[in-house]
Amino acid sequence: MAGIQYRDYIKRSFFKYAFSIISLLFLLVGLFLFINVQLISAGSNRKNNAKLAAILDSQMEAYRGGLERFSTDYRVLMALDHENASQVTEVNRLLYSFSNEQPIRCSFALANRDGEIVSSNLFEGNRAIFLRSTVYRNLLEKMREAPEKIHAMPSRLNYAYGQSGDLLLSRAVSDSSGIRGYLFFDMSDEQLYQAVREYPLDDVVITDRYDNLIFSIGRQSADPMEKYPAGKYRMDWGRGNIVTLNGKRYHVHQETLTGSGLVLYTLVSLEFQRGLITYGLLFLGLAGLLMFIMLPPLTRRITRKNLQAIDELQKSVEEMGRGNMDYPLKSQVFAEFQVLNNAFRNMVIQREELMRHNSELAERKRTMEIKQLEEQFNPHFIFNVLETLRYEIVIDAQKASEMVMAFANLMRYSIYY
Repeated sequence: MAGIQYRDYIKRSFFKYAFSIISLLFLLVGLFLFINVQLISAGSNRKNNAKLAAILDSQMEAYRGGLERFSTDYRVLMALDHENASQVTEVNRLLYSFSNEQPIRCSFALANRDGEIVSSNLFEGNRAIFLRSTVYRNLLEKMREAPEKIHAMPSRLNYAYGQSGDLLLSRAVSDSSGIRGYLFFDMSDEQLYQAVREYPLDDVVITDRYDNLIFSIGRQSADPMEKYPAGKYRMDWGRGNIVTLNGKRYHVHQETLTGSGLVLYTLVSLEFQRGLITYGLLFLGLAGLLMFIMLPPLTRRITRKNLQAIDELQKSVEEMGRGNMDYPLKSQVFAEFQVLNNAFRNMVIQREELMRHNSELAERKRTMEIKQLEEQFNPHFIFNVLETLRYEIVIDAQKASEMVMAFANLMRYSIYY
């Protein structure tokens, strides 16, 4: 059974680990793209939505609290009853101070029971627009029907001089005798825009609970009925609050303000992330294809480069087997292989010296054994010959004489040897 070659093992190992590393890099890039969409875009949208919702909720509570307080304030009641300059000035100062204390300031208007404005920070032309508006008349009817409630309607009146508002809050000013007047707070569109633009959001929309548009900033718009989102019930809602609007994908987060019932929409465009994912996947595909094309020749080259020292060491061992003990390794061979080659050469030299020494010892032993045998052979042989001669002399003297001559020649030959 043929053994596994180290060269093939190195090739397979390099290919396997290179493929594993490349796959891991692809996985990490894919994970980064996923995290970029899910955590960076969607997570940031949810976080900014929560912060903005908290600001709006707090502001709405402040305005509702102001309406509750001023609707029963004796100074406001006195200004509505007498309408003299000092009392109106005092009310103006109170309402101005309240508006300026708010992070999102407002326009205010105080009207008497006949609907005539007593105090307001609106310019004269804007007051006329306000009094002629349908919003104003609708709120008057609601306040007359329920004077103890706070009413809210989208205003979006086309005021001049930057006094446009978004949400009109109102409450009847009354006492035990009945309705004495009406107080209005119109949240400034410019101020709301200043608050919203602090957050990195593409679109911000505020509606009431009936989807009536109150405020919007961005590329989305209301439909002709001033509803938002336009075509809301026909939008293509996907997984993870992903919607398609005007052919573009957005991450939408919707939050209902607990204090006022307003609905806050924040939208973050996913077009950049979508392009990033598309081009990222394209890049990964091309890079993967290029890697798989380059990996086999690169594997062979790296394997050959890494095994060059082993090949040189193998050649040195073969030369030692042929008796060339002085074969030098190339200079680019690593120091560890040089030490290994020198150690192997020294071991071979020591082995040859030991073999020569063992051969000498074996030869000496053989010689000593022969001599020992010879030393044992000569005395026995002479003793046997002498015993034979003793009997042969008695039997046949002539033959005994011949035996003596042969024994003498044999001993002479032995001495010479």
